[in-house]
Amino acid sequence: NFISTVGDIQFIGADVLESTGGQISLSSGGTVNGNSDITFTASSGSLSFFSSLDFEGDITMNSMSAINFGSNLSIDALDDLSLSAAQTTGDLTLKAGGAIDILGTLDANGDLVLDAMGSVNIDAAVTAASGDIDILASDLAINTSAMATITASTAGDTITITDKGNGIDLLAIGSGINITQIELESITASELSLQSDNTITLGNDLNASGYTTSLTIDAAVFTINGAGFNQDRKITLGGDLDLANSVATVTGGGRLVIDTAGNFSMGQGSSITIPDNTINVNAGGSVVLGLLDVGNSTVNLTAGDDILNGLGSVTNVKLSKTNVIADNVTLNATARIGAASTDAITLDIDTSGTINLTFGAENAYINNLNSSNIVNHSAGEVIVGLIFSSQIIGIGHNIGMDSTNELNPLNQSIYDEIEADETLISILGADFQILFGEDDEDDIVSTMMPSVPVMIKTEDGWEFIAPSRRQNLEKLRNNRNRGERFIDWL
Repeated sequence: NFISTVGDIQFIGADVLESTGGQISLSSGGTVNGNSDITFTASSGSLSFFSSLDFEGDITMNSMSAINFGSNLSIDALDDLSLSAAQTTGDLTLKAGGAIDILGTLDANGDLVLDAMGSVNIDAAVTAASGDIDILASDLAINTSAMATITASTAGDTITITDKGNGIDLLAIGSGINITQIELESITASELSLQSDNTITLGNDLNASGYTTSLTIDAAVFTINGAGFNQDRKITLGGDLDLANSVATVTGGGRLVIDTAGNFSMGQGSSITIPDNTINVNAGGSVVLGLLDVGNSTVNLTAGDDILNGLGSVTNVKLSKTNVIADNVTLNATARIGAASTDAITLDIDTSGTINLTFGAENAYINNLNSSNIVNHSAGEVIVGLIFSSQIIGIGHNIGMDSTNELNPLNQSIYDEIEADETLISILGADFQILFGEDDEDDIVSTMMPSVPVMIKTEDGWEFIAPSRRQNLEKLRNNRNRGERFIDWL
């Protein structure tokens, strides 16, 4: 049965189009549509569709061999949509006002969208060979006992699961999309993204050290059900974990332990709050921080690469956003802690607490909001923004206990350009500058405000200096008499 037209193909009333001895092929210059239910059956042949379908009822497709879909088609059922094994030559969108039932293997050569107001039910392998898979539904059921899987097989492709307003329940039973750990591990791609404008709930330990797909959780509210007093709620993954812009809260007490073989990342809008309990993060790759707030407890972070600020770099250090609120913090990075003075890790640690730092880079960059005690376990130098009345006006240097470098610079490339008879003066403020001078201190210049004391590093060590107005005027007059440049003070 071949039906081909340059116009629309319309079915009036409930219809069954069946072929018992051959194939059914529909091709329309417009759409194939109907005002009720439709069933397409090829009991001993094949079904082929080269045009989009739009029916105001159920759509049922049964074929002895794989159903063939042309390129860039949309199959839209007002109610339920059901199909046996199928394959596509391009992008395909399946949309239903009720449920979508995939009863046989579905092989897509392009992007695949499964959009159901009800449940998406997968009874066989669903694969996108060269495209992304997007699932939008009120629930998702993967028949893992029948070896059903969902796979985006090309490197870089993503599988995204989004709820229809009822949230996502990961390892939890709720009214949202319920995903068990077995179902989670049956979903394979470069990245699996769980997205919700509502709530994503983690109900139990996620122990998936063999699951190498990168997992992104992006929710307006991310609720982590705690394990209880003095217990650990564990998230263990064999790939990356990205919390994107999730606002996460650990409820019910207990610690949070995150262990990833890859990176652990948080976006600019992301935070984890756990009232007065510890957060431990161990990442085989980098750690990129949003906000970790543990109240009167401890944060321990270990990274196989960098520990960096994910809240955005700033041109003015005073605008830095806090990364950690805790009584004590330990940061252990194989490479960098912070990227620069204007892209540092900002720590709000109790005044009686301790900041423990271990890093492999030449410098670590932090902002120490409460001037808490710093213990540097590394050979490198810690560059610390000093806070006075909420304004960062100076620069502190914390030399590691294993350090062999007597003059670590703030900027290695500039330091390398210093002539042998010059002295490096480092000042950090709203107008951070690297300044050079001869042995005569009169040649040292600065644009810092003369009324604000600043800690500077000279050949004699650190000095906290604020000259008087008389001293400034006298130095200005002497410098001008010698034809030397003088801006403000020092």
